Amino acid sequence: MEWLRGGHDTVVVDLSGLALPLAVRERIDAVCVRLAELTGVRPAEPRGVFDEIEVGWPEDRLLVVLLPPIELPAELAWYVGAVRERVVVFAESAHLDGGAAVTLRVRALEPGEVGRYVASRGVRVADAAVAGIERVYAPIGLTVGVLRRLLHEVWARRDRDGTAIGLDEIAAVQRKRLLEP
Repeated sequence: MEWLRGGHDTVVVDLSGLALPLAVRERIDAVCVRLAELTGVRPAEPRGVFDEIEVGWPEDRLLVVLLPPIELPAELAWYVGAVRERVVVFAESAHLDGGAAVTLRVRALEPGEVGRYVASRGVRVADAAVAGIERVYAPIGLTVGVLRRLLHEVWARRDRDGTAIGLDEIAAVQRKRLLEP
């Protein structure tokens, strides 16, 4: 922590003592709600807190989040996929008892995984858009984290009329990202 503070404007949010429910989904939601309260960001839904921090957090400030103890690998995996640039998370885990650390490797999505990811999240994305994502973005090393952020940004910018997300919407957001300084 002190090393991180050394060269950065750093804000530390200590959630390590937060009392949490037993179910993983409820635990994650409780952490996200409290993190939003302490950072002042206002996500549309609790799990969007990391996306809102990415958009609204000062570029020269680092956010360090001390998470409550993590009991299930799925919970740890969710946080690893959710964190953004300028956000560092620390967590205590019972999975480290034997001295072996939990290591998650981030790799590019392989063919077919974009469709499985979209289907597992209940996001309505047109079949042509899924095929387009795999054709255009997967070859350049698309990860689940990048795909999640891209879909979240498209979803946040559109009218929620129930129609499926199209490839044109995804391309427009990606172009905007590339053109922004």
